[in-house]
Amino acid sequence: MNQNEQQKLEDEQRNKNLESLKSFFKSNSNIKNSLMKDAPKQEDDYDKESRIKYIDRLYKELKDFETEFINISKNFDFGIDVNKEIKSKFKQLKKEIIISKYDKGIIKSLYQNIFSQMDEKLIEEIKGTFIGYTMISPRNLGEYIKKSNTINELLHVFHSYITNNEKIIEAMPLIASKENDFKYPINLYGDKNEFSMQLFEGFPKDMDVGYTDIISMENKILMMIRDRGHALTIDIDKEQEKYMIKYFIPKLCNREMVENLPGIDKIGDNSAIGLFETSKEDITKKLFAFIEAVPTDSDIPRKVKNDNHMQDIQEQITQTIEQDNEKIFSIEDAKEMTMEVGKNGRRTSRIIAIQQRIKWKLEQIHSKDKGENENDNSIRN
Repeated sequence: MNQNEQQKLEDEQRNKNLESLKSFFKSNSNIKNSLMKDAPKQEDDYDKESRIKYIDRLYKELKDFETEFINISKNFDFGIDVNKEIKSKFKQLKKEIIISKYDKGIIKSLYQNIFSQMDEKLIEEIKGTFIGYTMISPRNLGEYIKKSNTINELLHVFHSYITNNEKIIEAMPLIASKENDFKYPINLYGDKNEFSMQLFEGFPKDMDVGYTDIISMENKILMMIRDRGHALTIDIDKEQEKYMIKYFIPKLCNREMVENLPGIDKIGDNSAIGLFETSKEDITKKLFAFIEAVPTDSDIPRKVKNDNHMQDIQEQITQTIEQDNEKIFSIEDAKEMTMEVGKNGRRTSRIIAIQQRIKWKLEQIHSKDKGENENDNSIRN
């Protein structure tokens, strides 16, 4: 195979990957719409016959969802193990419907427990696992398929895995590339269109970010930006003349700064999500201002200890060392250690002796401090 043939095959594979990504977002939208449509109505719980009819509809929907998830996995070549996990999960969900009874109120609990519910602990765990520019694999995907208990959770697992997967993103057709002022690439992948080129060309080269990947589709843009909240992920949907900007920040470098971001929705222990709307005229200005406002590691607050008790101990250490005629670390000790020769290089026993002397001084101070505290307590009592 010559170089031109090899390049042709690579281009074909990249285009296939892009079509797989487009297909996923269509499936994502279809499943979400079906979940809303399938929510039980009052008439679905009118009598036993209406409940049987509703539950039969849920069972059919489950079979359709299974086909959707299997197709997503096959399109991305996630592998046999992932397909097995999907089939195993749907077998379990279908069994729950089959063994259900037709009592009044059952349809609401079935819908919640099999279709709509989202476990907050699981969602937080997923956020901590599927992070951009980290090592994630189909094995991780299989693990979280197993942990998921509803269609909504399954969809969230697939969405998080795909949109935060560097390998998937970088396997798309490359449209354009440039380098920022910090020697990191800004890459544009996918379908070339007016908005994506405007976004790519306007992306500030002097913005302090790491690797930046932009994936363009017809009415959607995905972005992954390194070194802003570790790996900021942005999902932009065009809706007529408006743009909806959803974002995920996997690391809270500075909680106060994150709280002031536009459209901030939920802040967890380690991550945050948000959503804001903008017009076609303001999209680039507001988007770049938002990215600039997302904190980096340099924005992590320094820990300042204001504990007066600790300050007192530090002052006592200083005073004790200054007042003591026998220095903890004398000039002679330093000279002896630095001038010592031989195959051992430094005399370990001398270092240990100095450590013991420091330890002894600290114990003296601690003992004195403890005695003062006990006296204070006895006076209070």
